[in-house]
Amino acid sequence: MFDVVVVGGGPAGSAASRLLASWGYRVAMLVGLPSQHPPLAESLPPSVRKPLGALGLLSTIDDSEILRSNGNTVAWAGAALRSTAFGEGGSGLQVRRDQFDSLLQSAAAEAGVYTIHGVARSVRLGDEEGKSFPGEVTWTGRASEGTVRGHWILDCSGRAGVVARRGLRRRHSVPSTLAVSAVWNSPSAWELRDPSHTLVESYPDGWAWSVPVSAAQRHVAVMVDPRKTNFERGEGLERAYRAELEKTVHHRRLLLKDAELVVTPWACTATPYSASGYGGKGFLLVGDAASFIDPLSSFGVKKALASAWLAAVVVNTALKNPQMVGPAISLFEARERIAYDGYSAQAADFYAQAAEYHRHPFWTARARATPEPSDPLGTSPDSESVLRDPRLPAAVEYLRSAPRFQLRLATGVSRERRPVVRGCEVVLEEQLVSPSASGGIGTVRGIDLPQLVDLLGTHERVPDLYEAWVRERAPVEIRDLLGALSVLVAMELVEPIPADP
Repeated sequence: MFDVVVVGGGPAGSAASRLLASWGYRVAMLVGLPSQHPPLAESLPPSVRKPLGALGLLSTIDDSEILRSNGNTVAWAGAALRSTAFGEGGSGLQVRRDQFDSLLQSAAAEAGVYTIHGVARSVRLGDEEGKSFPGEVTWTGRASEGTVRGHWILDCSGRAGVVARRGLRRRHSVPSTLAVSAVWNSPSAWELRDPSHTLVESYPDGWAWSVPVSAAQRHVAVMVDPRKTNFERGEGLERAYRAELEKTVHHRRLLLKDAELVVTPWACTATPYSASGYGGKGFLLVGDAASFIDPLSSFGVKKALASAWLAAVVVNTALKNPQMVGPAISLFEARERIAYDGYSAQAADFYAQAAEYHRHPFWTARARATPEPSDPLGTSPDSESVLRDPRLPAAVEYLRSAPRFQLRLATGVSRERRPVVRGCEVVLEEQLVSPSASGGIGTVRGIDLPQLVDLLGTHERVPDLYEAWVRERAPVEIRDLLGALSVLVAMELVEPIPADP
């Protein structure tokens, strides 16, 4: 009997398993049998280091021989080919998924995760028929089979969705997309300004991207509408793949000089989807089992790792404090919806640009098909986004120039207890809720905003407010307190107290 059974050994499954095992839980991870398809390659942005660090996996990746990338080279919607370096000297990762997944699985095993190699045949959840019992997964391997039980089941099985497909998978009215990939080798350096870059290019009825995994090898994919492009198996698939590459400009030049096709094309669906619900009593949908975002975003693995981290936090909370199960699952569902909506909107912007230039139904249909935001807890800005609010400079100037100010909680703003993550648990904390922050906002730069509002009624200058905070709360930098106060003003969470008549 395990505390947690994780179905799937990709980035989400391995990361969640490792983190939970490192916290002392008994975890079983069901890793699927090797795929008959060649491995995919993916480009991971520098920001993936944050979830890798939170999951304790950064040293594992840093010690590996995974190719580092300095940026991207893009030719989109008729624009000239442009190479862009990642900001602040950051480097991304160009990974072969089989190698990347193997590294994460090994890290999970080292943390004490019990690994089972097999395919899930059936799943029984612990809340079926209104009864309470452990969940169980029945599996089949190459030469063995069995059943594994756990208090929590994490569906990390990706598109297979062993739990998600039981009525939770939500398909939007987006056009179908098929990814057709192949592997190319070149005896000489790739003719790009920086050969470590991912190359992305739009063409009239599709787009192509290529990811280098070594100095000599690139994985090259075309993204097409399977209803409009006739792909057959075998030689027919290769002919159609080459025909798509002929529509490109920069990939054609890159590959046709002296590159050789070393792994023939294979196809897989890349159509986005989400879920009507992301968790319930004793289970969570994690990573690509929860939702699949358009590959155009290049944030799929990062999203999966962030989902895994929060899933581990939710399970830890539920096992330590069962009364917090409901709020913890609500937070998880809200974050999953925010992530899917945000990445979908990002992809739609690129589609709109391509639609305006190419004037082809492939692009116009995708530009129109962006799902409406569906976050049930409303919009909840994080501390980084609010510090980029364009209204912030004016708020800072107001506070610096005003000799005194009298502020109070603004009309229409309420104080409500909402679930937030603190350490490795979900807790309820007071948040400020308004039309512009309907999901609640509680902390900016380490400053608790509701507590800061409490002090505003008795302090009318920033130095006095700062001294009171340090005396009554905790030592902070004055710039952090000024930043938090500026957010209150900029987001109209506080308002001036009317003068007495």
